[in-house]
Amino acid sequence: MPRVISDLVAAVPIHLSIIDGIESIVGAELPRATTRAVKPGLLIAGMNPVCTDTVAAAMMGYDPRASRGEPGFLKCDNQLVLAE
Repeated sequence: MPRVISDLVAAVPIHLSIIDGIESIVGAELPRATTRAVKPGLLIAGMNPVCTDTVAAAMMGYDPRASRGEPGFLKCDNQLVLAE
């Protein structure tokens, strides 16, 4: 999926990216018994979607330049590196 998203962004320019980090969960992609709610209270916006996602990844504690197999990208390619 990261390659598809990178190709779409290259084909269809994005003029404004908004990332809602006001309220979220930690521990899984879906609500489960191991998840907990967090309220970072962040709203990130930018004119460049790669830069905006890079800031969001760093704010979550991930290395935006991480390779496949590293935290945040354990089983997939890093979409940010592909889109760079």
